[in-house]
Amino acid sequence: MISKFKEDVPQDMEHPQVRHKALVDAGYLAFAHLLNEGNGADSRQKAFQKFRDNFMDGIQKRTDETAEAYELRRVWSEQRMDQFEQWFVECQEVKLGLKVDQKTNESVADLLFEALPETPLFKSIEQGSESASYFSAIKKPESPVMSVRLNWAIEQQMQERYKTIYKLAQPVAEQAIRKDEAASDGVKDARVEFSNRMVEVLTESVGLGALDLFADIVAVKEHHCLLLGVRCQGQEALNAAFKTIPISEEQWKLAEAVATIEGVTIHELDVSADLTPAVKEFYGDSGKVYLGVSDKAFWLAAGEESRERLEAAIKAVTSAGPGEPDGLLASVDIQAYPLVKSMHDFAKEEGGFKLIEEMRKRGLLPSNEKKPAEDKQESKESRKEKNQQRAQQLANFDWQPTALKMLSEMDGTFHMELKRTKEGTIGGDAVSTEGILRAVGALIAQFADENLSG
Repeated sequence: MISKFKEDVPQDMEHPQVRHKALVDAGYLAFAHLLNEGNGADSRQKAFQKFRDNFMDGIQKRTDETAEAYELRRVWSEQRMDQFEQWFVECQEVKLGLKVDQKTNESVADLLFEALPETPLFKSIEQGSESASYFSAIKKPESPVMSVRLNWAIEQQMQERYKTIYKLAQPVAEQAIRKDEAASDGVKDARVEFSNRMVEVLTESVGLGALDLFADIVAVKEHHCLLLGVRCQGQEALNAAFKTIPISEEQWKLAEAVATIEGVTIHELDVSADLTPAVKEFYGDSGKVYLGVSDKAFWLAAGEESRERLEAAIKAVTSAGPGEPDGLLASVDIQAYPLVKSMHDFAKEEGGFKLIEEMRKRGLLPSNEKKPAEDKQESKESRKEKNQQRAQQLANFDWQPTALKMLSEMDGTFHMELKRTKEGTIGGDAVSTEGILRAVGALIAQFADENLSG
């Protein structure tokens, strides 16, 4: 338990050092452990309600926010609370532990999440292990810059939540598009049409009952290739969305149906007129992006040898047929330096895309203008303002130069994997090598120096 007052600690409570001896003996430097019993669900639900009320009280409409954007943010926050409540109430055991291997200089984070039997949460975990990924025939590449695998079940209640969010997001997306003063009305109309069609695709695809995708970025010769696939429905809406691209981005050219591979229609998008030096350095100068559409999936490939690799991947999936379930829910592999360098190079050059700034301009994030300081005692409102200020500091934190400097001296890799290990149970680990640990340490020191001193 956590409290400001010693008298809140029960007299008969076992000392934490004894209670968690097994975790300490396992070598964990930091850990969290939660054990629940089935007959305590009602009390946990009541306890969570206080947390929910406090959290939702903080979701207030911003002065620079439209009514539609506020409603989307409010409902999204409410849905997150619903999910957290289910995890808290219906879990049987949660164990998180972090340790450092002194021999390899790697950090290892272990996770165990076990649901109470016969709960909706238990059934949801079991549902996630029933089907193999559609893309299971595509093996993880060796030494990728980035590799992601995700095959996460979406149970019925969550499907309905997503549909609600997509519906609320549609007018907010249009408002953000219409705010672009540099675009003509015709361009804005095309972008709104693209957005609406993609909402159709997302809404239809929820019915698949799982978020199933893969994404790989690998080095090829002197450059890199991006290959991505997502299980989806809504083939007609996807093709209609792509037809709007040459109107919404006037420098781009779309060649429709340049090939058909195993039932997948391939479109070629030429973006060479807008290639920046950073994009050319990372992906090469072809300027070709390939979009694949079928009744089962959406594919995308860009960069060196992208078309050949896309066609090979499509053939591998269709020839292999349905795979055997392996329990894998998610995995991430990252080689830090090339990924961070590409992000930094894309953002810093003239015309580069800066996500946070762009979202602020479109009204999707609050302004970063500082409010004048007020001389007042600590209160609920002032604590809320401090939390908002800290979030603002994180959003404005220029972390990339420091990370690049540290990673250029010692690159690092990150690996994370989550699997269904037994009935109603998810287990996994995350491993970070020394280069990443050094970079994280330097970033923590920089952030503290810039924002927490004085």
